Amino acid sequence: MTRPNPTRLEPAFARRLRAFTLIELLMVVAVISILLASSVPLVRAVLQANALDSGLNQVSAALNTARAVALRDGTDAAVFVLGNPSDGRVNLRIVKFTGTITGAGKMRFTDLDDRPPERLPLNIGIRGYSPTPIALPGARTTNWTVPAPFAYDPNTPGALQSTVYFAVWFGSDGTTRTSTPAGVSTIEYQPVAGGLTPVLDAQPVPLLLIYDDHAFGEYFAGLAPATPTIDNWITDPGISTKTTIRLVNFNRYSGLIVNR
Repeated sequence: MTRPNPTRLEPAFARRLRAFTLIELLMVVAVISILLASSVPLVRAVLQANALDSGLNQVSAALNTARAVALRDGTDAAVFVLGNPSDGRVNLRIVKFTGTITGAGKMRFTDLDDRPPERLPLNIGIRGYSPTPIALPGARTTNWTVPAPFAYDPNTPGALQSTVYFAVWFGSDGTTRTSTPAGVSTIEYQPVAGGLTPVLDAQPVPLLLIYDDHAFGEYFAGLAPATPTIDNWITDPGISTKTTIRLVNFNRYSGLIVNR
């Protein structure tokens, strides 16, 4: 029996097992690097939009709950927006009118059924719209206020922001209140649990701005803090509102939330 000569098979066998050259490997690595670099902004935009929508859903759920309580119990209810400086996250507290109007004409609200606050995702900010312009340093004004007790906007170092406790307030008929009724000066929140100032005054707001705090910071990076405000960012045509901003207002009579 004649056996095949292994030397004749070796060249074909070797060709089948031929490794990649260094140049080929470098080309593959370069192509992979380009694909990864081009996909990072897309992935980030998706994550930003998801976090923003998650925060929007939490706000919507809290507002709908407060309105349902107002209709169910025939009394005023609200969502108080409070900043938490310990972790930089925004808290939403669903509160209910206690039936008490103080001697100073303040309607007092307290936590609904002692329920804990809703905490918005990290890096998701929220501001309330003040019909009266708020003065800022450098002869600037804005209608968007940071929720107290955030004393500073973390993304504009050195620029003190006007802060106020604000709330979305529903009347006993489920409509949104944007001003106090006759004989009432303001609304106040008295927490059931400790850890906060015993009584906090709040301003009713007709509009909320929910936004990506990280993207907000990037916009102002390198800019003089005394020059721009959040109003510049909102109206900048180069900003993608799909991934960074949500506006929430309310149907005056039905109380339904309108996002845009």
